[in-house]
Amino acid sequence: MDKPLPLKIQEFQQSISHIIQDSGIPIYILKYQIKDLLSEIENLEQDFAQREINEYYESQKQTEEETPTET
Repeated sequence: MDKPLPLKIQEFQQSISHIIQDSGIPIYILKYQIKDLLSEIENLEQDFAQREINEYYESQKQTEEETPTET
């Protein structure tokens, strides 16, 4: 059985916190790095959403093409 999502999130947050604390990079620099990462994540999210939409429309198109029409 896979780990439940809340547990995965908790472990992810703990890992990120440890990485930040152990990095030795000043927080004012980390802030900008984290903003850059967030921007990248948002771009990935948009790309993922667009792919999902495209796949949906493509599957609808294929379904329409495969469905015989009565004449």
